[in-house]
Amino acid sequence: MNDITLQCYIMLDATGKPPSGIFEGVVTMFGNFEECLKVRVADDDDSELDDEGREQFKEFFRGQFCVAEFKPWLPKKPAFYGMSSKIKGLLRESDDTVYNDFADLALFFHFITFRMDFCVPSTCTREDIQRVSTLIAKNLEFKARVLRCETANDYEVWSIYQMLTILVTFTIIVATITSLSVNYLSMDHFLLKSSKFQSLSLMTSWNDIFGPQQATGDKPIPLYGIRAIVLIWIIIVHTVVVVDFQYFLNEKTTKPWTHLSVFAIGFYAGALRRISKCDEYNDYTKSVKSSTGWPISIVVILVLIYGCHDWVIGELPDPFVSALYDATQKIFWSLAVCWILFTITANSEHSKQTLIERFFCHKFFRFMGRLTLVAYLMHPMVQSMLLSSQQQHLYSSTLLML
Repeated sequence: MNDITLQCYIMLDATGKPPSGIFEGVVTMFGNFEECLKVRVADDDDSELDDEGREQFKEFFRGQFCVAEFKPWLPKKPAFYGMSSKIKGLLRESDDTVYNDFADLALFFHFITFRMDFCVPSTCTREDIQRVSTLIAKNLEFKARVLRCETANDYEVWSIYQMLTILVTFTIIVATITSLSVNYLSMDHFLLKSSKFQSLSLMTSWNDIFGPQQATGDKPIPLYGIRAIVLIWIIIVHTVVVVDFQYFLNEKTTKPWTHLSVFAIGFYAGALRRISKCDEYNDYTKSVKSSTGWPISIVVILVLIYGCHDWVIGELPDPFVSALYDATQKIFWSLAVCWILFTITANSEHSKQTLIERFFCHKFFRFMGRLTLVAYLMHPMVQSMLLSSQQQHLYSSTLLML
């Protein structure tokens, strides 16, 4: 131990170690990224004199930070599964040991992996680390894969994302200064006064979001309140419930045909609301409010949300019921929401409004409707920056999600 240099201890200290809480779901063994990249080891056998005659040792190697993932060998992922699904081939009926506890959770390893960070000399290649990781995993009946290896650069290289960020920031600053000049110095130029250029200004954006003026156009005021509530709901779901949103984004959200029925119903309802005069619907809305349309719409929405709870925990329905639900749930959901929106907005411009209409027409929702739209557009970037910048364990909690 006395012959080991301090740099070796630092590299060992920067390497990830088994954490506590593995049975609670901790599957990451983070190392210290910054500490590893600061390691510099000189070559005692190779030195040269500087301009002042002092002996300078050349660098032998520096710290290299590598990330590897470990995953147990599993059978092919089943086509249908839930949170309580088990891999039957791993269960032992007569074995009441920790093995069965891991077997109960084995299905989750189709989506998650054990991660371990290594701090190794820069003379080791990625293939060397891969061979060592494979040897370690083989003894545990796991498979290993080295994700990346990084070393510190002597000079800083800007990425394309950094250059784009600087360019966008510079454009916004120029647009803001120009907007101030147009408003206060009476500068007259058609390009400077164009709405597209003015929209890049921070002052214009601030006034559009926080300004007390009423929104222009024919948009019904209650839609601001409804938009605020819906966007807050979406943000909470993205933040708390959907822990693997990228998977669902690629599988569902980016596929336009999965939303065709919703878009068609929404476009039709919006066009019907816009081209029709509210006076034509006075008698109609009175009959709507006295009918069972509201209770039916609310019941349909609640059934679509909570009716499939047992399916989520693993009690899957028959294929016919599953296909029927998947084919009709978006249609019924959009019809119920359109009914509620139509009945609220159809009479919002008149003096006689119901309690619900007065609630959604409140001035507070005009402000919140704009603000929640900004939060909705920004929250994925905030989440990505928070999670991607973490170098230590990050324990999930309600406060962290907020």
